[in-house]
Amino acid sequence: MNIILLGLPGAGKGSFAKKLSADYEMFHLSSGEILKKVIKKNTSLGKKINNYIDKGELVPDNITVNLIKKKIRQISNKNIILDGFPRSIKQAEELDEILKQFAKKIDLCIYLKVAVEELIKRISGRRICKIDGSIHNLEFNSSQGDEKCSENSGNLYIREDDKPEIVKKRIENSEKKTKLLANYYENKGILESIKTTDKPIDDSYEEIKNIFVKYS
Repeated sequence: MNIILLGLPGAGKGSFAKKLSADYEMFHLSSGEILKKVIKKNTSLGKKINNYIDKGELVPDNITVNLIKKKIRQISNKNIILDGFPRSIKQAEELDEILKQFAKKIDLCIYLKVAVEELIKRISGRRICKIDGSIHNLEFNSSQGDEKCSENSGNLYIREDDKPEIVKKRIENSEKKTKLLANYYENKGILESIKTTDKPIDDSYEEIKNIFVKYS
């Protein structure tokens, strides 16, 4: 079974994908993590990708699709949870073609709906530990004076693309495409939606698990 977690930036796709991956032994394929690894190599491609992300812009389809295709080829024998991909109808169509090559398809798309105001608050409050890269949030995670990692006292910093003005642009860039993707998978009869605004994470995850089990 292969599924997509769909939603705007900050909707919780990564967190829920990690939980599902652990509970059901599926491979968590995060486009964001793939892009970060390329950026860390500091190649010309990595610098180009970083430039798009810092501006709050989407990385061009040809770059993202090629990286995703390469990864799927490596894990073609596993069930996959896709997080952060696809982000457009074109990418969704490309994904269908990639999966066909391995006799696979998308079986379920879960759309995580969160109010835009909450998304901006969540993302702009996110901080990264300079020592271990762990993610903290000024609203949800306890840290030492909001400046230090609660685990190792490492300094916390805000990513360029998590600053409020960039966050707003990221959401604006994603909103229309996300709705179009929801329609795309609804027309395939595999879309399920849940609202997670002002809801405990555990409650939302129980809803996601119930949907997953229904389609399994």
